[in-house]
Amino acid sequence: MPAVFGRELAPQLEEASHAAGFSAEEISASLTQTRVQVQTIGFAPGQPHLGKLPPAWDIPRLSRLTSRVPAGALAEAIRKLVLFPVSTPIGWRHAGQICFQLFPSDTDDPFVKGPGDELQFELVGVEVLAMMQSDPGGGARAGSEFEASKDMRIAQTGAVMQASLNGAPLVRNASHLLLAGRSERTKACMASAST
Repeated sequence: MPAVFGRELAPQLEEASHAAGFSAEEISASLTQTRVQVQTIGFAPGQPHLGKLPPAWDIPRLSRLTSRVPAGALAEAIRKLVLFPVSTPIGWRHAGQICFQLFPSDTDDPFVKGPGDELQFELVGVEVLAMMQSDPGGGARAGSEFEASKDMRIAQTGAVMQASLNGAPLVRNASHLLLAGRSERTKACMASAST
């Protein structure tokens, strides 16, 4: 998931890095090299709480609220990250910013992330993030290459997305056969509600 760390979009990164004992560059590297898992959804619809970060990230919440962060704010405290789907006051340090729509309420299934889902952030510049604003998926992509150890079936469920297996589209909520020993390549991107 593309994200900007620090700068004017996430002004509390330096404070978070100081509290965790990192330089601003080290903290960005730490956040982009760590896969995090959605532990729960809460506080606001579609708001993922991600963790668990390494022990250096065990920094306290703020002693007073930040008056408001924008939708897409990535905040950190107590070895966790939280993505905010709406603009709100927070007691966590605003360290990053994404443009991915976390709760597209105009879709049949607006919960695009759920407990157990994993994500990894990709460092991008402010200009790149601004260009991604028009992308319904906020630039978020998924994909990998793997080899099935046995014959199995997979299905694309959950969030509305355009997904493919070896270049062929995956039909949503349908079973697709993967054969043992064959190298497979998947690719997916979030789609708008009209897709």
